[in-house]
Amino acid sequence: MGRRFTHYQMPSNALTWSGVFGANYYDHWRAWDAASLTLTGSLVNSAASLTGSGRSMVSTGGNRPSVITDATLGLNVFDFDGISEYMQVNASTALYNFLHNGSGGCVIAVYRSTALTTAIGRVISNILTGTTDAGFFIQKGSADKEQQLIANASAAITLNNNTSLVGTTQVHSSVSIFDPNNATTLDKTYNIFDGTTNKANSLTATPSVANANRNLIMGVLPNFIQSFFKGQIAEIIILDTVPTPTQLTQIQTILSQDYATFPI
Repeated sequence: MGRRFTHYQMPSNALTWSGVFGANYYDHWRAWDAASLTLTGSLVNSAASLTGSGRSMVSTGGNRPSVITDATLGLNVFDFDGISEYMQVNASTALYNFLHNGSGGCVIAVYRSTALTTAIGRVISNILTGTTDAGFFIQKGSADKEQQLIANASAAITLNNNTSLVGTTQVHSSVSIFDPNNATTLDKTYNIFDGTTNKANSLTATPSVANANRNLIMGVLPNFIQSFFKGQIAEIIILDTVPTPTQLTQIQTILSQDYATFPI
């Protein structure tokens, strides 16, 4: 159970993540790549990174999400209950510190939130707010908006509060770029959302410290007591670079290849 999915044959001339980004293809976890998953029934024990980095998303006991087939996509997805389920990369201190390592980074997520309007769900995170760490997170906000944020020593800074609704019936793609090297020397993110309204937003903010000292976690804040994500995540891709305009177009092409008529 949970190891079969329906998909089409990839064309031989298709773009690939490794082909476009090379050594900057940093980590990639995908629910519909059955060979990369270790399951107990439909419960996910681990998902190996498709980049070959050796960094696996893992979970245990009652914290494990399930793998289910999404009717919209016709593909397997990680299904999170919004109560206790999450996955994390253990001992990942500073491995995802895109804000101050000089190269910037990009986090791509394909997901659906099924939470109520008043609930906040953390899709991917490597930071606790209000701590001495600086890091990033992507979440479904309480007003059914997608948000990309960074955190400094005292608070979270909302970089992009997307104007597109994150409705419970749609699957969305998010391309969030964290760039410490833009013209203002401030950290920046902008987002290519699902193609229905806005294609790009930019805001800037400055975190006050350099290190992100929390494990990377899919589905919840690192303190495990709030912001559990309720919904489905098809995949998370992490790039250790700021994509060029050409590469941004290639990202959209790859997502369109993988999800056929899914709106990117």
